[in-house]
This record gives sequence, structure tokens and C-alpha cells, in this order.
Amino acid sequence: MKLLSLSVLLLSISACKKQEESTKSSDSENKIIMQRVEDKEIKQDNSKIEFSTSSKERTIQTDKKMLEKVGNTFANFSTLNNRNDELKKYMTEECIKNNAIDSKTDVKFASTGYIEGIYELMSDKEEKYAIYLKCKQNGFDTNVLLFVKVKDNKISEMTYNTVKQEY
Repeated sequence: MKLLSLSVLLLSISACKKQEESTKSSDSENKIIMQRVEDKEIKQDNSKIEFSTSSKERTIQTDKKMLEKVGNTFANFSTLNNRNDELKKYMTEECIKNNAIDSKTDVKFASTGYIEGIYELMSDKEEKYAIYLKCKQNGFDTNVLLFVKVKDNKISEMTYNTVKQEY
């Protein structure tokens, strides 16, 4: 009887372990992995920088200066019109249209700040980045997180997110 109870216990533990392993693998598929751009091996070739990642078998070529200029443009502007005019050179026509960058406005809005970090999203084969900004916008401290997708050294998609600290 003890032998039978021990065998049932071992089978149960084995089944639980297999279920836990399958859960872990599906959980890791849903995670987004980011790596700070500055932490990578960087090889310079004129104005382009080649980023190579040892964890993935891929090489991404992106103009890091372009990402920095976009981040600085979002962090530092005197009017929305000036910011948008500056951003147009870094965006595709579709991105300009989707983000209303061509729109003119009389809204009084200014910002000063800096780039806290630029991160590459490591989850897929596209060139996607997160640019984290610390700003003072119209007198209020604001954290901004830009998600950008780069195609042919232009931003093809972008989302602007403000990050609020709750506690």
C-alpha cells in the first residue's frame, strides 16, 4: 500500500512538473525583451551604426543619431508646430499622416528635457525602439515613452505615451 501511494505521489509530481514547464515556455513567448542600445557592440561606418546582438542571429542597421534627434525633438520644443516641422524629416509620409504631424495648432505647449535611455525591443525581427524621456512640459514634470518602428532609416510607426508615477 505504501509502495502504491509513493508511486501515485511520484506520478503526480512528474505531471505537475511537465505542466509547469509548458506554462513557463508559453509565458516567455509573451514577454517583451528590451536591451539598452548603449549596452551593445557598436561598429561605426560613417553616419550609420551597426548593432549586433549575440542572443539573436540578426544584425540591425539604424542611424542612432536619428533616434537621438527624434528623442531630443520630443523633449525640447517651444511650440508644437516647431516640434512637428522638425519631426517631419525623420518620418515616413504615412507616419506623418497617422500622427497628425502636418496639423497646425495654436495650442501653447512647450517642453524641456533629456533622453533617459534608448532601448531596442528584442522580440521580433523588425527595428523597434523605445525612447524614454524626462521632461518638464508647461511647468510639470513628465515622463514620456516613445515607441518607434524604423524602416529604411525613417520612423514608419510611432506612439507617444506619458508615464505617470502612482506612488
